[in-house]
Amino acid sequence: MAQVRQARLVMFASSIDTLADFGLAARKRRAPKPSVKVEAAALAMATRQARATKGKKQKAKIKGAVAQPAPRDFARCDSPGGGSAVIGTRSAGTIAQRLT
Repeated sequence: MAQVRQARLVMFASSIDTLADFGLAARKRRAPKPSVKVEAAALAMATRQARATKGKKQKAKIKGAVAQPAPRDFARCDSPGGGSAVIGTRSAGTIAQRLT
């Protein structure tokens, strides 16, 4: 008889109403021991410190200025040869030399 009860508990574990039709109650989860809770809390705190995560209120207190990147000169770019070239100022002679 215990095997039939066990089979019904396994088959209908997610359906509490069906278990109630058979006169059974769903299994209760065991509460974790206090030592396990303390260990989990310590691990969570260590993880927060290692990752430097903060709570909502601590994040709201952080104010800072965003550093502006230095302006770039887009008229100049690095050429594949290692030197720099000015874009758009090549003469027809320079282009002809590269094609030959």
